[in-house]
Amino acid sequence: MSWQEVGELHAMGFEIGNHSWRHWDFSQPKTAAMMEGELGLVNWALMQFGVLKPVSFAWNGNGFGPEALQVLEKEGYQFARRGKQPEVDYGKLEAGPGYMPDKHHHLLIPTTCDAYPDMDLGHFIKALKSVGKNEIAILQFHGVPDIAHPWVNTSRQQFKAYMDYLKHNNYQVIAMRDLKKYLPEDVPKDPML
Repeated sequence: MSWQEVGELHAMGFEIGNHSWRHWDFSQPKTAAMMEGELGLVNWALMQFGVLKPVSFAWNGNGFGPEALQVLEKEGYQFARRGKQPEVDYGKLEAGPGYMPDKHHHLLIPTTCDAYPDMDLGHFIKALKSVGKNEIAILQFHGVPDIAHPWVNTSRQQFKAYMDYLKHNNYQVIAMRDLKKYLPEDVPKDPML
């Protein structure tokens, strides 16, 4: 996807988040020290196409660390999505936790369903149904399709089936920025901190 296409998605109302320039693992202090510059490079590129500085971030490789979290806080990010780890091993099709705003830190929002090529509609539905009444299902799709990263590819046909299921079962789909109304007044003491 080109930067111009990203700008066009923004103009259509889609939320554009940051994922860093080089996609480094920021769970390590050495790379966390470079995170501010990495975020800045993406912000600069987005600005060239009319996209304001993002308020959300997706942790690279689903890894996170305290030093990098401090960078996100300093830079004013409101939301960051992590993977299903450590609750569920990377690459496993089982459901991750539902997001509980009164339990999970807003910069460590867990993924409920992480799409992989061998995931099917049954896995998708099972993940959605695992979410409790006061929880929010967080869905992660890396690429539709993602030819450059085949281990996280989702075909257009699979993606359409997932979206059709959400539509026909009256799910409300929101952007990360729209989670703001669910945040508690005080930041929870997330054990992941």
